[in-house]
Amino acid sequence: MKRIQLKHKGAYYHCSSETVHTEGWLDQEGKAVFVKILHKVAAFCGVTVVTYCVMDSHFHLLIKVPPRAAREGVTDKELMRRFRALYGDGRTRYMPMDADVLEGILKEDGTAAKQWQELLLGRMCDLPMFMKMLKQRFSKWYNATRGCRGTLWAQRFSSTLLEPNERVLTQVAAMIDTHALRMGAAEHPEDYPWCGFAAARAGDSAQEAALCGIVEPKRGPFADKVLLGYEVLLYRLCGLEPKKTRRQVMKAILMSAEGMGGHNNFWPYNTMEARLLDRVANLTAAMVYGSYVFVEAQAQWVAKLLKRKKPKGCYQLGEGEWTLNQRLRKNR
Repeated sequence: MKRIQLKHKGAYYHCSSETVHTEGWLDQEGKAVFVKILHKVAAFCGVTVVTYCVMDSHFHLLIKVPPRAAREGVTDKELMRRFRALYGDGRTRYMPMDADVLEGILKEDGTAAKQWQELLLGRMCDLPMFMKMLKQRFSKWYNATRGCRGTLWAQRFSSTLLEPNERVLTQVAAMIDTHALRMGAAEHPEDYPWCGFAAARAGDSAQEAALCGIVEPKRGPFADKVLLGYEVLLYRLCGLEPKKTRRQVMKAILMSAEGMGGHNNFWPYNTMEARLLDRVANLTAAMVYGSYVFVEAQAQWVAKLLKRKKPKGCYQLGEGEWTLNQRLRKNR
């Protein structure tokens, strides 16, 4: 199936993939290496990793892919910076070209330089290429270190085009950052080290900036504590009591009228909120996810891309939530 992507402008996607037979091949070292490769490939491709979650047998990503036109703004200096960040200075199994040699070729600005620019820039700002590089590089590392052969991943990745608004993106991000909790791998979001929120809480400034970038600026005394506000959202959606060390500060922002909506009672769990993540978790079967207006706007060109008739209509998941795929049901 063709990948649904907006090439003419930046877009957000939820992507996921699982291992062969959904076996738990990824141990702690494997998860750490996967995250390292994820950031390297994202930096090379110009992709922003908003958040992620790496489990034993699968992973979830929320990413932002820039428009194809962004390739034109990549200078030779920036190209070499990305090249070295991904491939290093010497030859590797992934790239049989020394960085210094390539830099000399680019300075000559001849036919060879044009060919290398076309090759490298063609791997940037592209969703399928980003996922291909990520999965292939990890598979090669895994097989080389584990003495394995053959494929590691069960199939191609699934991807869902997301409406670029705070409501949709924070729902998907929360679903990803709390996935380990629902799978029984952790008790609190920050306790699972292989997810974006835990990395941000641990001091990863780049990950914090990416995660907070999907939240619209707020006013009030807690306007500068975006990550804290997102943490409150995670705990509310999971129906969790905050840890004692965080309880007072989270209570303050939760009860702030300018903070998270002015809730008066501290930690009044809302079953509808808690069930929201379960419903959003099923979005991997959808092609497009968001409001009716956004989904309906994609229906025409999606049908043309897939060479099918236009869908009869959008399918409603809940209030303000729609999808192009009927396989998602309202009660999920």
